[in-house]
Amino acid sequence: MHKHSIGFSPSRWCRIGAVASIAILPSGCILPPIIAAISASTELVSYAATGKSLPDQAYSSMTDQDCAALRVFGDQPVCSENAPAAAPVAVTRETFVTIGSFFDRDRAEQVQSHFAEFHPAITPVTIDGQPYHRVIAGPLTAGEAAVLRSEMTFGSIGSGRAG
Repeated sequence: MHKHSIGFSPSRWCRIGAVASIAILPSGCILPPIIAAISASTELVSYAATGKSLPDQAYSSMTDQDCAALRVFGDQPVCSENAPAAAPVAVTRETFVTIGSFFDRDRAEQVQSHFAEFHPAITPVTIDGQPYHRVIAGPLTAGEAAVLRSEMTFGSIGSGRAG
């Protein structure tokens, strides 16, 4: 089977042409040409993206099955059972974000309270011989970490030493 440059096989191009013909012919008699062109374009985009026409999408939704009218040309049933849903993706919590390191324990506790939704902890650390109170949030999902970093970027956590 030879593929065209955008990845469609010749048989797929024939099916797209059939869908376009079905979409254009009836509407050309009734609707103004611009509406017919928009309708045909929408139909082609739907078929190119999903392998189904807009009516196929509607039939699939109404019957809760996988329906495609052009399957009759391949001696297949128009509708078949939907494939089982994919297993849910596990969300992992493995990201830690350092919010800041502070000389003052009270300031570290204020920052901890400010970002409480991310469940931060205060950990004592020594940086260049100086004791600090580091505020670390985690473990977080990648999405939670992104939200926290965004809040840290657009908010002010006050004075302290970043690290």
